[in-house]
Amino acid sequence: MITFDISPAISCCASALPTGRKLTRTTSSCLLWAFAGWLGFAAAIVAPVTAAEERKEAVPTQSFTAAYGELLKQFPEAHQGRGVDRGGPEGDVADQPMTYGLILSAEALRWRAQPDDEAKRRVRLAARWLVGNSRLAADGLPGWGLPHAWNERPKHTAYTITTAIAVEGLLDALTLGEFWTAAESREIVELVRQVGERWCKEMWVDGLGGGYFNYSPHDTKPGYLCINAPAMFVGSLARFVHEQGKFIPADTLRLFRARLDAFAQTAIGTATLRGGAPYWDYIAPPNNPVKFQRPNDLVHQAYIIWGLENYREAGGGVKLPWTQAQALESMDRFWKDGTLRFFAQDEATVKPGNREAPANLWGAGMLLASYGRWGSAEQSRRCFEATCKSYGPFPRMRVLPRAVSADGQFYPRDNAHVLFGLAYAAYGAKAGPGTTAR
Repeated sequence: MITFDISPAISCCASALPTGRKLTRTTSSCLLWAFAGWLGFAAAIVAPVTAAEERKEAVPTQSFTAAYGELLKQFPEAHQGRGVDRGGPEGDVADQPMTYGLILSAEALRWRAQPDDEAKRRVRLAARWLVGNSRLAADGLPGWGLPHAWNERPKHTAYTITTAIAVEGLLDALTLGEFWTAAESREIVELVRQVGERWCKEMWVDGLGGGYFNYSPHDTKPGYLCINAPAMFVGSLARFVHEQGKFIPADTLRLFRARLDAFAQTAIGTATLRGGAPYWDYIAPPNNPVKFQRPNDLVHQAYIIWGLENYREAGGGVKLPWTQAQALESMDRFWKDGTLRFFAQDEATVKPGNREAPANLWGAGMLLASYGRWGSAEQSRRCFEATCKSYGPFPRMRVLPRAVSADGQFYPRDNAHVLFGLAYAAYGAKAGPGTTAR
């Protein structure tokens, strides 16, 4: 059996780092380790934990709604997506489109359940920021990415995953109906249509039993399937077709539906089922730029499930061979001894020891969102308590537990995933069905 060993790369990369600093991504020869550094996984520096610090990390005794409000305060209303980022230059403060998208989704969900003036302002500000900053890349085409260069990709390169999350935020905003004027709704719908057409024409690759969307416009020669990104994009596009289809021209609608169903075939064909639960390689062969296979960690597994369940719920034309319960079960297997782990614990291709490494914060946030949407209140409670214990003190949570990383910085993009999760835990059952734009 081939096992995946991350320790040589971790020791090689971490040895060049000052104590407590994150891994840089100046080398692009290996996308995987760039990815690992972005997650902060390779910055594992053990720091002693005092009894006082352990008490601080105790789970807050409050409701999901109260916890949501406390975490929301960490994102200033005027610049909700601005802050330092693990993927950017040290100390650089910039606006992150992914953060705006996650906050927009979260606040739209809150406004639908418990409308108030703050949620109204935040939804409008986040949506306007995304619309007004949708063409920052040098090519002037619609999409969202990072405000800094990453590997050899220029700043503002439109990434499929970031664009998917931004689109999901805008779609959640459109569910608010009379919240928007007719002109505002049309503007958002037109932008999402343009994004969808760009991805379905410029970013599409036929193959692997159907087809898929590329990772970014700079990853097309040849393209490769990094499945979490197109899965999230497919989920957002499926929602757009389902919720706003009457505003989409017929020929464009046919193109969108063809791409959606073709990707579903690829997702099915590249999945491995373990006890009915689906799993995928992080990058599928052929054209894998890192030349070897590895499984998805928690956040990327959650992205895939989120996107494919959006596709299922939006009435996708291809039936997924696993149930929603089995999809959720695939993420349950990232638990061990009451804490969340980087890899699924039944993943035989990862060496013991590496398999038990802790998940990072945004993985915990996406799992909380999944439990809030499809799971039980008890699952949400358990996930939130474990998150607070491992990554606290709440609400300014760290990316990795103190036991493995000295980096205690509050990174907005990571914490926004937890806010997104808390929104589903607190308000998901109260929000009611969405509506189409006017």
